[in-house]
Amino acid sequence: LFRSASEALTELVCGPDSARIVDAMAARLSSRPKTLLHGDMRADNIFRTDPKFGKSAAESTLTYIDWQLLHAGPPGPEFSQAWFSSLEPDVRTQDAALLAEYHARLIALEPKAAAYTYEMLLEDYALGCVYLVDGAHRARHRRVSGLRQARGPAVQTAVGTGLPPDPARAARSRLPRRRTP
Repeated sequence: LFRSASEALTELVCGPDSARIVDAMAARLSSRPKTLLHGDMRADNIFRTDPKFGKSAAESTLTYIDWQLLHAGPPGPEFSQAWFSSLEPDVRTQDAALLAEYHARLIALEPKAAAYTYEMLLEDYALGCVYLVDGAHRARHRRVSGLRQARGPAVQTAVGTGLPPDPARAARSRLPRRRTP
């Protein structure tokens, strides 16, 4: 079952129709009402700033750092990125309830935001999840394809560990070795 699902997903995000699908997703997201987005929302870009130790999470103040990817867009994909990179899978099973809570609070704070419906938020969150899978899969595919074509001990080490090769080390491994007499 997993293998067939994986193959279907691979075909979706890397197959001949992938560019058309990604373009349609981008068009849908571009048509949505926009808000200010962080662009790299994950746990290591969020810090508790309350100087008093021992406070609960609800009582703490949060500070967001690393704003160089700031842009405008719908918030759904931002939640996808934040939650998939920072939350355990059992917490992510509550995503619809968390999104409903967010949406209700958004409308309470700014009634005009009702133009961005809960249904739009859910769809945008789902599209963000597909983007994450697509990006991760494409990055892995490029890395594996590049490793298959490369030569040298640095590349073999990277293949063995699953890590991307160090480009400088890989370049050095292709240089002719100086023979000692």
